[in-house]
Amino acid sequence: MVTVVLAYFQLLYKSKRVDTAFLTLQRMIKDFGHTVTAVRFTSNDSFIVSGSVDKTIKIHERRSGKLIQSFTQPEGITYLDLGMNDDHIVTSSYDGKIRLWRISKASVIREFEGHSGTAWTVAFSPDGKTIASSGEDKLIKLWDTQTGRLVRTLAGHSLNVWSVKFSPDGTKLGGCSFDR
Repeated sequence: MVTVVLAYFQLLYKSKRVDTAFLTLQRMIKDFGHTVTAVRFTSNDSFIVSGSVDKTIKIHERRSGKLIQSFTQPEGITYLDLGMNDDHIVTSSYDGKIRLWRISKASVIREFEGHSGTAWTVAFSPDGKTIASSGEDKLIKLWDTQTGRLVRTLAGHSLNVWSVKFSPDGTKLGGCSFDR
């Protein structure tokens, strides 16, 4: 049964968001000192933004692979998300902090503190007004991007929360954890 399911997804299923042809490797970018934990394409598909355990955020030109910009934070990046205007990045980190960056200035706009232990993941709401974060503390936190204020803490998981994601309309938030 597993083989049939895998074959279906590999050969027959055609995502509306991905070219339906078989994917081919276009480029490998190898200028990281450690594991890359997240990658995003800018909305115009011109740049690739990535974060790594080596503490760096790197922006590469998609077509050439050329490094355009690189900046570093104090601890390794566990995840990142790109804001809807492509000038903001939010990162989660091993130090438990969430950092909101402005790309055009290569600087941190705001740090959000409130997780104990590692913050594993972050996500921008579709309107860019809220950041969701989650972590080792088994919590999901919602932050106001303008004020830096903690808006809400969602509890209920019994183990690390590994991922959070807003629905496309921003009215729902999903999270997943090792607690199943």
